[in-house]
Amino acid sequence: MKNGEIIGTRGSTGHSILIDARFELPYGKFMTAISKISSKKENVFVFSP
Repeated sequence: MKNGEIIGTRGSTGHSILIDARFELPYGKFMTAISKISSKKENVFVFSP
């Protein structure tokens, strides 16, 4: 650390990080997309909040 900031490491630290990132459409666009998909498929289940 230098001046309170991490600047890097000389070698691998062996640490891992798992990031769970989700990119979701707004609800209205989601329902439009689902209706298009459901018209093409027979077994699509839609659960609305």
